[in-house]
Amino acid sequence: MGMDEYYMVVGSETETGACPDKASVELHEKLLEALPKRVQDSNKGTYGRLLVIAGSDGMAGAAVLSAEAAYRTGCGLVYVLTPEENRVIIQTRLPEAVYLRRDEDLSKKLSGRYSAAILGPGLGTGKEALNTVILALRTLNVPIVMDADALNLTARYSEIKDAVRNYTHGIIMTPHLLEAARLLGKSLEDLTEERHEVARQISEKYNCVCVAKSANTVCYAPDRDIFTCLVDNDGLATGGSGDVLAGIIGGFLAQDSSDIYKSAVLGVSVHSLAGKVAAGECGERYMLAGDIIRGMRDVLKGEMPPEVTIIKSQPI
Repeated sequence: MGMDEYYMVVGSETETGACPDKASVELHEKLLEALPKRVQDSNKGTYGRLLVIAGSDGMAGAAVLSAEAAYRTGCGLVYVLTPEENRVIIQTRLPEAVYLRRDEDLSKKLSGRYSAAILGPGLGTGKEALNTVILALRTLNVPIVMDADALNLTARYSEIKDAVRNYTHGIIMTPHLLEAARLLGKSLEDLTEERHEVARQISEKYNCVCVAKSANTVCYAPDRDIFTCLVDNDGLATGGSGDVLAGIIGGFLAQDSSDIYKSAVLGVSVHSLAGKVAAGECGERYMLAGDIIRGMRDVLKGEMPPEVTIIKSQPI
C-alpha cells in the first residue's frame, strides 16, 4: 500500500539521553498547530457537541473521566447519557456536562444534534448495554469512538459486528490488548502479531480506524501512514486511563470530524504527553487517571516542562 510508519517518542533527558532541544520545541508547536482552530467570534456550538454514552450502576467514574477529558480539549458541549443511578455523581463532579437519563426514551435522546459520540466506557455487557449499543449504531449519524464494553459486546455479538462494518459515518476503535484479542477471535496468548499488524487486522475487519493501546500505541487506518507512540510511562497503566483517552479523541472529533484519523493521532499524542506531565508532577506510582486530565493543561497551553521531550514525531 506504500504506507510509511511514523513514531512519536516521548521521554525525559534521563530516560532517553536526549534533551529538550529546538527540534523538540518545533515538534510540540506542530502538534499545537494541528489542534482544532478557535476563533474569537464564537459560541459553545462552534466547538462541537459530543454525546458520551457511558457508565452503569457503580461505573459513573468512566463517564465522568471521558466527559471531563473531552471538555478539556476545548469541546463546546458534552452530553452524558447514563443511568439514573449516576445522575448525582455526574452533576456533582462535572456540572458543566448536560445529563441525559438512559431510559425508555433512548431513541429520541440518541437523535439529538451531536457532532460526535463516545460509546462504551463503563457501559457494562448486560442486556441493557447490548440494546444501547445496537440502537446507537442504528440511530447515530456522526463519527463514534468505540471503547471498552462497546468493544467487548462487538466481539461477542454478530449483530453488532455487522452494524459496525456497515456504519457509514466513521468509527474509531480503541482496544487494549485483551479487547483486541477478543475482536479478532483469539486468546491473549495467541495474539503474537506485531502491534501494527493487530491494528491493521482490526481496522480491515471492522472497517474502522484502530487505536491499539499499549506502551507502544499504534494508530492505523487503511491507506494512511501508520502512527506509533512510544512512551516510557507505567503511570498510564491505571484504571480510567483509557476512558480519558476516549474522551480526548472524542473531544477533538466533535470539534472537527473532517479527518477522523487525525483526531485519533491527536488524541493519542496529547494523552501520552499529558501522562508524562502528570508523572513528572506526582510520580508514576502515585498517578491517577484524573492526573492525566490535569496534565493536559500544560500540553495544550504549549508550556511543556523541560523534563518532557518529544524525541521524534510524524508531522500531524
